[in-house]
Amino acid sequence: MARFAHIADVHLGAFRDARLRELNLRAFEKALDEVQQQNVDFLIIAGDLFDISIPDLSVVERAVRKMRSLDKPIYAVYGSHDYSPTQTSVIDVLNEAGVLQKVSSGQYVEVNEAGQKVQKLRLDVLTDPKTGVRITGISARKLGLEKTYFHDLDAQALEALPGPKIFVFHCAIQEHKPQSLQRVDAVPLSLFPKGFDYYAGGHVHARLLTDAPDGGGKIVYPGPLSAADFRDMEEIAGQPHGFYVVDLDAKKAEFVPVPFGKVRIVRIDAEGMGSQDANERIQKACGTAQSGDVVLLHTLGTLAEGKPSDIDWTAARRALEQACPIVYVNNALESRERQQVRVEAQTPDAIAEKVFRDTLADRDLPEGLGKEAGVKLSLQLLEVLRKENPGDNKKRWEDVVAAQGAQVLGIEA
Repeated sequence: MARFAHIADVHLGAFRDARLRELNLRAFEKALDEVQQQNVDFLIIAGDLFDISIPDLSVVERAVRKMRSLDKPIYAVYGSHDYSPTQTSVIDVLNEAGVLQKVSSGQYVEVNEAGQKVQKLRLDVLTDPKTGVRITGISARKLGLEKTYFHDLDAQALEALPGPKIFVFHCAIQEHKPQSLQRVDAVPLSLFPKGFDYYAGGHVHARLLTDAPDGGGKIVYPGPLSAADFRDMEEIAGQPHGFYVVDLDAKKAEFVPVPFGKVRIVRIDAEGMGSQDANERIQKACGTAQSGDVVLLHTLGTLAEGKPSDIDWTAARRALEQACPIVYVNNALESRERQQVRVEAQTPDAIAEKVFRDTLADRDLPEGLGKEAGVKLSLQLLEVLRKENPGDNKKRWEDVVAAQGAQVLGIEA
């Protein structure tokens, strides 16, 4: 009998606020305590254990200490956050130190396909010593570039493997994308190897448990273990995050919740209100907020008169801090004037895409920089620049951003 735990998207070190980073670390430590108690044979981490490839060493030290205390093998792939093209990721360091084992290595080989010799990616396969389960997978690359690996995959070699076997990956699946990822590149199920007993997914911050279309095993995303951003914390307020414990022989997966902290939401819709009335409503709601560990203030709507800057945000934050020590503000209020000049697209990503497309439409630029290719490249660079410094010193973080930007552009930093 093979029994294992499946965790993904831990994002250790994700927050600028040290208190939120601590909550995230504690959730990981509690998860591994629970894994130990569940009497599993091994643990799978399906990417994004850390939020960047070289995180703060104090975060790494805590995580390593906890992983070493787990009396089980740990198998992992890179996530899109902890991936590094130069193999300087902390995941590689932990692999070399024996803390965990990467299951995404492989090499290109020449195979005969339809009478022609082609280069195919043949993945290495690990065998868990206790259970005999075969484990392999594909790590993420930055900005969804792992799709190339799926296209090149020697699926026949993997499908010929005897079971039981597990395929670990960190990407969205085209047929199972949540609404929040509809604009994100994904890999179609047709590129996945068939016949595996379990497909251990990461990257998608939404829980999914479904059957593979070939009648084989389960396709599973546990969702984020705790929280890495505002949206994750909003979800935690409604339902717990956690991981799965899987009985491979019985083909059963049980979700195990992991406490992150008590998250409260103060959501205020000020649509059509004047700034003075909106301010009064916001101050009243903040003054009566329920106690907890974290409070999320989410304001939205278009003001009939006045501007969002008319709101006394300082007073609102102070009132919330009486109920919760950690306050997170997501201000989506707009003035009528801004609403009138706003582009038609509603989401920030869609707005950025429209601006780039309009800007590049009539520009005479070299191949790969203009029109659709230029729009895609611009959006990729914007994604790099949007990332917040997780606590590194300024120079080190500038070097990280420069390296990621160079990777997008295909040049040396």
